[in-house]
Amino acid sequence: MAEFREITEKMVWENFLLSQKETPFLQSWCWGAVQEKEGFKVHRIGIYNAEKLAGIVLAVLVKAKRGNFFHIRQGPVLESWSWDLFKELTNYLQDLGKREKADFVRIVLPLDYSEDSCSKLKLFGYKITIDGNKNGLRTLFIDLTQDLETIKSQFRKNTRYYVNRAEKKGVQIRLLDSPQSDISEFLKLLNETGERKGFFVDKQVEDEFREFSKNGDAVVVQAEFEGGVLAAGLYIYYGKQGNSHYRGTSKNHSELRAANLLHWKAIELAKEKGKEVFNLWGVAPEDDKKHPWAGFSEFKRGFSKNEKVYIQVHDLPISKKYYLTRLYEQLVSLKRGY
Repeated sequence: MAEFREITEKMVWENFLLSQKETPFLQSWCWGAVQEKEGFKVHRIGIYNAEKLAGIVLAVLVKAKRGNFFHIRQGPVLESWSWDLFKELTNYLQDLGKREKADFVRIVLPLDYSEDSCSKLKLFGYKITIDGNKNGLRTLFIDLTQDLETIKSQFRKNTRYYVNRAEKKGVQIRLLDSPQSDISEFLKLLNETGERKGFFVDKQVEDEFREFSKNGDAVVVQAEFEGGVLAAGLYIYYGKQGNSHYRGTSKNHSELRAANLLHWKAIELAKEKGKEVFNLWGVAPEDDKKHPWAGFSEFKRGFSKNEKVYIQVHDLPISKKYYLTRLYEQLVSLKRGY
C-alpha cells in the first residue's frame, strides 16, 4: 500500500523528476513556486512504496466562485505507470480535497489517449471535462536528437522560406535570459496579441519568466527589425524538453513573417542546451478548420507533423457543487462554439 507525504525539500523533488523519462515543467518545483506567487496553495505530494519515492504530483488549489478545485497538469509523474497506484492516489486526493474544501480535481494526465485508459478513469469516478477535447489533447513535437540541418529539412517548404527570408531581410534575434532582464516589450506584444485574439494575459507570465530564469530554464526570444519588436516568445527549457509556452506578434511588417525565424532560433537554442525534444504545445485537429485554434495550429504544423495525442482532461467530483461548475462550463462552451 502506498504512502503519501508532502515533500518539503526542493532537491528531493527535482532529483526524482529530472531522472524520469518525461520531465514536464508543469510538475517542477519551480512551477509550484510560480503558483505560490500568484497566491495559490500548492501541495507537493510524494508517493512512496516501501519507503522508496515512486512518484510525485504537484497539485495547485484554485479557489474560484464557480468552485474550488485542485489543478494537476501533466501529473502524476511515476517511475512506471500503475493503475493500482493511481487508484490509491485518487482516494488520497479525494480525502485531501475534502480537508481543503475543494469541490473537484481537474487533472491532465501524462498518458497517451486510449479507450482503455478512458474506461479506467470512468471506473475510478472521473469525468471528461466540458471543453471540446473529446478525442484527446493534441501536441506537436520535434525530435532534437537529429542534427539541425535534418530538423530544418522537415519543415514545410514555406516555413523554411520564411525563416530564410526574415534572416536575409535583416530581422535580428535577441535573447533575454536573466531574472533582471527587461521583458516589457514582450509583455506589451503579448497583451496586444491577446486583445486581438480574445485571451487575457496576467502577471503569471512575468513571474514564470523570473522564476524559471533563475536556473537558466527560461528565455524570452525577440525578433526585432528597425528598432521594433515584431515577434517574441517565452520558451521554457527544463529537463529533457524545450517548450514554446507564450508567443506574441506585432501587426507591423507582417510581410516578414518574423515569428517563423523566432521559432527556429528557439529550436536551435533547445538543441544547443542539449534538449532531446521541442514541444510546440497544443494544436487543433488538422481537419477542423473552424476551430478557434486553427490559425496558429497551421503555423505550428509548418515546423512539425509529429503529433502526439494525450488523454482528455478529466475531473474528479468531490462535492455536489461540482455539478454546478460543470453546468456553468457547459454554457460557456456552447457560447464560444467549442
